[in-house]
Amino acid sequence: MFHCCFSQCVFTQGAVVSPSDEDSQTFMVNAAKGEVYRLRAQDARERQPWVSRLRAAVQKQRDLLVVSYFS
Repeated sequence: MFHCCFSQCVFTQGAVVSPSDEDSQTFMVNAAKGEVYRLRAQDARERQPWVSRLRAAVQKQRDLLVVSYFS
């Protein structure tokens, strides 16, 4: 699955989303094809919802792949 924004697409299948240790605003998306995206939320409170929603999107993609594989 691809997620596109402003003509840039990220292949989310198998991506890993994690908060960064460098500060309380930054988080990383390690895409399945090796790309690494370093993103920054507006503040520390905003980072966790971003990380949670992106992780949920990646998990949903995994779940869809499993269902389609066994169907």
